[in-house]
Amino acid sequence: MFALRSLAVFTIALLLLGPIIKSLKEDQKNPIVIFAEDRSSSIPSGLNKTSLSDFEKNSSTLKDNLSKKYQVETIQFGSEVLTEKANDYKASSTNISNLLRHVYENYGDQNIGAIVLSSDGIYNEGTNPIYENVKFNAPIHTIALGDTTVRKDLFIKNVLNNKIAYLGDKFSMQVDVAANNCASSATRLKVEKVNENGRKVIQEIPLTIDGKNYFKSFDIAIDADQTGIVKYSVSLSQVQGELSLVNNKKEVYIEVLDGRQNILVLANAPHPDIAALNALISDNKNYKVKTAFINDAKVNVAEYNLVILHNLPSDQNDAASEIALAKSKSVPLIYIAGSQINQVKFNQVQDVIRIKGNTKNIEDTEPAYNPSFSPFTLSEGLKTQLARFPPMTSQFGIFETVPGSDVLMYQKIKKIPTKYPLIAFADKSGVKTGVIAGEGLWKWRLTDYVENTNFEKIGELVNKSIQLVTVKDDKRKFRVNLPKNLFKENENIVFDAQVYNDAFEMINDGDVLLTIKDQNKKEYKYNFSKTNKYYTLDAGLFPEGSYSYTASTLYKGSPLTATGKFSVEAIQLEQYDLTARHDVLKGLSNKFSGRMFNIANMLEVEKAIVDNKAMKPMVFQSTQTKSLLHYKWIFFLILALLSIEWFLRRYYGSY
Repeated sequence: MFALRSLAVFTIALLLLGPIIKSLKEDQKNPIVIFAEDRSSSIPSGLNKTSLSDFEKNSSTLKDNLSKKYQVETIQFGSEVLTEKANDYKASSTNISNLLRHVYENYGDQNIGAIVLSSDGIYNEGTNPIYENVKFNAPIHTIALGDTTVRKDLFIKNVLNNKIAYLGDKFSMQVDVAANNCASSATRLKVEKVNENGRKVIQEIPLTIDGKNYFKSFDIAIDADQTGIVKYSVSLSQVQGELSLVNNKKEVYIEVLDGRQNILVLANAPHPDIAALNALISDNKNYKVKTAFINDAKVNVAEYNLVILHNLPSDQNDAASEIALAKSKSVPLIYIAGSQINQVKFNQVQDVIRIKGNTKNIEDTEPAYNPSFSPFTLSEGLKTQLARFPPMTSQFGIFETVPGSDVLMYQKIKKIPTKYPLIAFADKSGVKTGVIAGEGLWKWRLTDYVENTNFEKIGELVNKSIQLVTVKDDKRKFRVNLPKNLFKENENIVFDAQVYNDAFEMINDGDVLLTIKDQNKKEYKYNFSKTNKYYTLDAGLFPEGSYSYTASTLYKGSPLTATGKFSVEAIQLEQYDLTARHDVLKGLSNKFSGRMFNIANMLEVEKAIVDNKAMKPMVFQSTQTKSLLHYKWIFFLILALLSIEWFLRRYYGSY
């Protein structure tokens, strides 16, 4: 009994010292075999049903066999990596380089044993995958699909045209016609304008194919005589025995506008931002941009719809007369306040932000999106991209927001979020003003191109900022907006809507309903979701065609409506050229120490993977510490020791 009590007391005293147990755990993870499957529409076009069935059967067998030894992951792709598994081949374009980036970014730090890429090698978006800057220690084995035979085919290889034209102007459309093995055949090239009233022939050209490999470009001059989104059809008449008729026709959409806005970029001194702004604004055909320096021959700012002041006012140039004239003519202004501005003068000429600090010092400031900003919304892609944009150069000091201003982005200084405004806007007496509290837009533009091979993200930011300050006051209490009027068939149609009360404060108390009609009067009905103080709706994908929409809501019992139109253009890239590019697949396999297979011998991929001596499982060790107080069995042990002692003492009459 003494021993029982001593053991119990010792255990309790031991626990008071807080002892811990340290354990080492090992986990073994098998190598990953990634199957990347091309789901573009060119795959079934280049294979007969038997070959396609054999490929799918062999692919399933291969995955089953390898899954017994390795971790098997399947990825499907077209222009983008598909988030949901597709059982059909409907992707309208192929981007193999994007697939490689996806695998590298999502699996690059894992134990990849092999990548098995099945494709016809035809890529019509992105760069040549052989030159994509990714590094894999694992081999890439390719399974060559499609047919490399050049068959008889007549097709429209490309149509080049401006996306935007202006009413009353003539615009040019370049049509590239190509043909394989169609020598001595005759056809007709026809360009038609298509609207609700039918089809109108713009031009018709007879052609005779004069060689085995034919290519010729035609310039078609068209009058822009109708505003809105105008649809044009370009087609070639069939020649006997050609492979495919789908690529004999292409639909083109052109937005015809009634006038454009003039924008002046007025700078204190030469700077890379000037060229970046010029290029970004010029990309939007709604705008005509001119750049000038404050010391140049005077420009009349009253002639412009917007003036962007770069590093003005400065110590050398206060730009007082230009700013005063712009304000007197109600011309909107955007200030880019970089390292050269004079803080005192800057604070006097605008009512968006105030800067208090030392003008001789600068610091790097990173952008941080403000989710409460409501005048416009940024795409999710741009919000994600902001975190990877390099920092801007701003003056050192305290940045304050003037009451009534809307902040789009705050500053992060040395990775620490602050409430200092970086980009903000204000509306004073109906004239809008914007401020970018730093210079370095040129670095954002370069980063956008490096990561996306285009300038769409930074272009979205610049264009929406310009639209906000140049748009005239809209007194409607109910507004429905689309980011653009022309979409591709693989783009989701995303709406946002705002409802305002009598004080023009944004509210979202009621429901907003939307009805979309296609050209056949078929209706699609939706209900907006409520987000913060506004409404959003992702209507999804729509097939090629023209659509109209009507949105409705109730405010104080009275109905409010908003209407509009949009169009969806087809992506026909997959049908332009159906000749498989096995040389691309072979080059990719050679670069990453793999082999190229075909449908007949694709089951040999298993042997190539198994025989690879680098295919070894990876062991992960983890250390775990746990206090003895967390082990319940010790409590029950102490309880048992004390209970047994008590029982024995009672039994032998000690108590």
